[in-house]
Amino acid sequence: DSKNVCFTIAQQLGLETNKDNVVIGPDFEKATEEEKLFWVNNRSVFARVNPEQKYEIIKHLQKKYSVGYMGDGINDAPALKIANVSFAVNDAASVAREAAEIILLRKSLSSVILGIE
Repeated sequence: DSKNVCFTIAQQLGLETNKDNVVIGPDFEKATEEEKLFWVNNRSVFARVNPEQKYEIIKHLQKKYSVGYMGDGINDAPALKIANVSFAVNDAASVAREAAEIILLRKSLSSVILGIE
């Protein structure tokens, strides 16, 4: 989604209070490796990222963390495949369902929380 939409949702969830901290795909693309590593480890919200950038963000995060990823489109398949655990909803694109390890039968993030618990 757009930077504004992502920021608004992140703000409502208590993840971010400064819109300038939202990293957008075109900026990530032009960044140095050092900047990318900083952002991946110090920012919570990424907007308008392409499939290659999603993949790269996950790879950087995996240097320190186990990474979960949830996606529903064709463009999410590479990220779903490399994540430590991956989720797709039942009505996701078939390639996303095939790449995911866990298929959610209900469109609800509470299902993810219940599954983790």
